[in-house]
Amino acid sequence: MADASVRPAAANDADAIARLLLDHWIMSPLASVTEYVASLDAADVARSWREAITAPPSRRHLTLVACAGPRPVGFLAAAPSDADGDVEVLELVVAPGHRRQGHGSRLLRAWADLSLESMATGGVMWIGAADDAARQFLNGAGWAPDGSSRALDTGPDLMRQVRLATTLTLVR
Repeated sequence: MADASVRPAAANDADAIARLLLDHWIMSPLASVTEYVASLDAADVARSWREAITAPPSRRHLTLVACAGPRPVGFLAAAPSDADGDVEVLELVVAPGHRRQGHGSRLLRAWADLSLESMATGGVMWIGAADDAARQFLNGAGWAPDGSSRALDTGPDLMRQVRLATTLTLVR
């Protein structure tokens, strides 16, 4: 197995994170999302990620990267949730060619450890309602639907999502 690790993102990871995110979004089944992504400038997206990485608003805002050797192949971004004591996973992306190699699990474990250090008690995450692969992976990692759903207006389409939640516990 190649060298695989997770670490806090650095400013020089912003370009790779932007590319991973844009590539992930472009695979959306909604035409309005793929059209929107095509209109974005990758350099602008990378600038936004660089700022988020170098000047997060709080200690509970974090960005982690999963690496295969020295190269980022996935990332997780999180921020405080509206729910008291929770942290929301805003993005969890692993490049298609690097899935099923443990990168997503390592990202979630590192996020959980860091969230516990900042006194978080749980986590929430929104996923596509029809994303069975994500739901299956996250269910196996201890996440479950909490009954909340939403529909994001993306122009001519609605993006339906369900919210998953987990309880954070110390693993010794």
